[in-house]
Amino acid sequence: MLLKLTFNSLYARLLTVAMTVFAISLSLMLYMSVEKLRTSAYTSFTDTISQTDLIVGARTSSVQLLLYSVFRIGNATNNITWESYEDVINKKEVAWSVPISLGDSHKGFRVMGTNSEFFKRYKFRGGQSIELEQGKNLDDLYDVIIGAGVAEKTKLLCGNSTHCISWITIIFRSR
Repeated sequence: MLLKLTFNSLYARLLTVAMTVFAISLSLMLYMSVEKLRTSAYTSFTDTISQTDLIVGARTSSVQLLLYSVFRIGNATNNITWESYEDVINKKEVAWSVPISLGDSHKGFRVMGTNSEFFKRYKFRGGQSIELEQGKNLDDLYDVIIGAGVAEKTKLLCGNSTHCISWITIIFRSR
């Protein structure tokens, strides 16, 4: 009798019940989508640069420094001097460092200044290293390494002084 009364009540309010079920389903779907997006973004950020303890740069927000130095998004608000860089890397707590300087561009593509430590120390997605597709690592002050995609789009050839990688602030590892 109680079950029959429940079904009759639900049937009498069919539109209200349907809208309630739809609203609950929609809110659950939205919640699960936002949660999936949040966990994916967190995983992406943590996998982007691995085996690194600290990123040091000029005074700015931590998010802006991360976006600028790791993801190459945005512009630096300030730079640090070479003397400041040397002061930091000479501390006993610092095992290694990779200097990164952005700012110039060539044919619309950003230029990043660094040294050969970048290819030894920069790890992404659980410890993968950046590897050269052809050519050799930076040996001279005027050596250049370009991404294969940039080489293709700009018609730059990989030759004696230009080396290619398949893709393409200071990053520290403490002792």
